[in-house]
Amino acid sequence: MPLNVRQNYVICRKVSEQETKAGLVLPESLTNEHLAEVVAVGPGAPNEDSTIIPIEGLEPGQRVIAYMQQALEFPWEGDNGTETLFVIQDEGVVATLD
Repeated sequence: MPLNVRQNYVICRKVSEQETKAGLVLPESLTNEHLAEVVAVGPGAPNEDSTIIPIEGLEPGQRVIAYMQQALEFPWEGDNGTETLFVIQDEGVVATLD
């Protein structure tokens, strides 16, 4: 679970179809570089008295458009072998596609 003072998400880069369920056609440059899927969501952000306030928004499995340049990249050994995952703060997520 990602932890920090801001809401963080663990995401993985996805190569996906060129069209969303809603019919939005995505350019190839977007699908190759900025399209990702949420893998895990942080617990929330602390308020003034350090109580963690859950932030509603993204959930694991959602597809997002993200500024990957703002993400921290790390290797992860999962069930499907080693994959590259990214930790990104909430302001790095531009939009959801689901």
